Amino acid sequence: MTRALIAVGLATLAAGFAAGTPAAGASGGAAASAAPPGTASPVPITVTASPGRAESVASALGASALRVVRRDGTLLQVTASPGRLDGLRAIPGVAAVRAAAGGMGETDADEPGAAVSASGAVRSEGFERVGADALQSLAGDGAGVTIAVLDLGFGGTRIPGLQARRELPPAARLETRSFDAAWGLAGRNAYGNPTNHGELVAQTVYDYAPAAQYVFVNYHTEQDFQAAVGWLIRRRPDVVVHSNSFIEGPFDGSGAAAQAVDRAAAAGIAWVNSAGNYAERHWEGQWADGDDDDALDWPTTPGWTFEVDPGKPITLALTWEQPDGAETTDLDLVLEERTAAGGWAEVTASRDSQVAGAAPTERFTGHPSGDGGEFRLRVMRAAGPAPSGRITLFSREIAMDALGNPGPGSVPTPGDADGSITVGAVDWTNNGLKAYSSQGPTDDGRMKPDLTAPTNTRVLTASGPRSVGGTSNAAPNAAGAIALIIAARKRAGAPLDLPGLGDVLATQALDLGTPGPDDRYGAGRVRVDADPPEISVAPRIPRVIKTLPLRVTGSVEDASRLTGWSVLVDGRTVVRRPGETSPSAGLGRRWLPDGRRLVEIKAGDWPGNTAVRQFPVLVDTRAPQLRSFRLERAGLQEARQQATSRPRPARAVFVADDVSASVLRITLVAPDGRELRRIARFSGTARRAVSLGPLAAGRYTATITASDAVGHTRTTTRTVRLGD
Repeated sequence: MTRALIAVGLATLAAGFAAGTPAAGASGGAAASAAPPGTASPVPITVTASPGRAESVASALGASALRVVRRDGTLLQVTASPGRLDGLRAIPGVAAVRAAAGGMGETDADEPGAAVSASGAVRSEGFERVGADALQSLAGDGAGVTIAVLDLGFGGTRIPGLQARRELPPAARLETRSFDAAWGLAGRNAYGNPTNHGELVAQTVYDYAPAAQYVFVNYHTEQDFQAAVGWLIRRRPDVVVHSNSFIEGPFDGSGAAAQAVDRAAAAGIAWVNSAGNYAERHWEGQWADGDDDDALDWPTTPGWTFEVDPGKPITLALTWEQPDGAETTDLDLVLEERTAAGGWAEVTASRDSQVAGAAPTERFTGHPSGDGGEFRLRVMRAAGPAPSGRITLFSREIAMDALGNPGPGSVPTPGDADGSITVGAVDWTNNGLKAYSSQGPTDDGRMKPDLTAPTNTRVLTASGPRSVGGTSNAAPNAAGAIALIIAARKRAGAPLDLPGLGDVLATQALDLGTPGPDDRYGAGRVRVDADPPEISVAPRIPRVIKTLPLRVTGSVEDASRLTGWSVLVDGRTVVRRPGETSPSAGLGRRWLPDGRRLVEIKAGDWPGNTAVRQFPVLVDTRAPQLRSFRLERAGLQEARQQATSRPRPARAVFVADDVSASVLRITLVAPDGRELRRIARFSGTARRAVSLGPLAAGRYTATITASDAVGHTRTTTRTVRLGD
């Protein structure tokens, strides 16, 4: 199984980027007791010296013919065979020895990359989703901007072919630099496997800014990362995109990696970092040990166990808060597997000595699960007091929903850096937040991520165009958009500083989820084009509609790709035309019954902008309706009391309706031929009584003409009887 983890060809790696397999750059640190699985050749190793012993340890390493490649305080990095780990631990003054922690490529661990169709160049769907097509020409395709892609490795062999197909920048506009002392620019993830993670990230950002200058930089360890950032600060690109994380803390922006990012931001570099894929693979809580067995009690009963499929690696990293000046807490991380007899057997452990000066972290990376089965993790107190602060656990592969809500606080470092534009992931098709996308706040309470961006967009792999997922894919979609904003402002003679860029990004972002900035979407999904479509209607919809069908003909102009055009009547969508710029629709009586209506024309574009034109109308397609008409005596009781034979008062009573203001003209012909005329006004459905004065009993001929304000007329003739 371990050989299989290493023997991965580049074709498999390309597909694996989308699948989130270890081969795809889903890398991490290695166990304290072992190098990355299966690696026999020299690997980066971090030696931690006890306080005050760094010089003597460095001398001892030199005497052992090992060159110190990186040095940061008590941390010394060398390159050596894994077989020398035990010998290095025996050097006086050494507190801990580990195969050095590598960064974690943030590919989607759940959704395998899907094959997609493409003709010509393969371009990210995120390009149109964020509205980059509206700005690309104004930005000169990114000319005048330098973009650095900082990653674990670029694979190496595919780059010339991709340059020939215009999927990566040509050699004349590409600079490379490696800070990986063991494997060079091709790189490895922490599992020891080749990775082309950086090449796939670069393809995405290149879709946005094909005329920019590019710098490909890779590293392996956190010490390499800091050296790479220092070089980038001197090189001074406009944008750095880093789709990787370290899952050992702290996670409050105070760690070495986060501080390096802050220095880059202070130098004016727009640092774009993936938020991480840990919203389902993270836990944080406080120490609990109800049975005093020096083992952490998980917030489950009777304990936390998890199943692992055969051949799958297991990566876990533990961090706890160690207050300055307090007595040191020493914890160990132990992985156990269920035995055939039903008990538990230790399979690997991380037992650095914090008392001797090691950092308050423990981890193992890529431990092979063999035939799979049931596992459990134990956090053991080895020395010192129980931890008084937060305890944090991350995994690359193991879901932790059984321990509670794993999402909040799941942004690893350096996405926790104050100077990082940290990017979560939403599906490009529907802006839905991906379940794995890490969430804030940081451990010191700041909002992260800052933005979200599309993921599951396509790149060109060895097996053809495929969609790739994870915040690894979201970050370069955001970085490409940011590069265009910077380029356009430079060309317009109005360059932005970083605070100004942040304001533009936050203002233009498409707000998603809970209204306002939040710890899941940040300010929203990145959006380059924030201008709504322009809708025109010709001829204009009249205020009064006398005849149907109503022909609605419009045009929609937008710098971005349109998603659709629709007509609504009283809030109900009655016509939908996807993607049309010159739509037309006919509305009949089904949608426009007589009455006052609100006709709306709505258009939307891919970046998420919408425009609405509203037309309040009166639909009046029919003449007034006379529902009933009769003659009756007025004041009947008074007339009877008078007991007179003279003609008594009468009135005409009618019910009529029309949506417009209407006039009813009544001509009444008496039995003796005399005519009587009356006028009544009404609107809507009305019941009216019109006084006719004294009338004799008999048959009358009534001619009633109803006309409304829009010109409809209806005449009705009736014979009506008036009694005594």
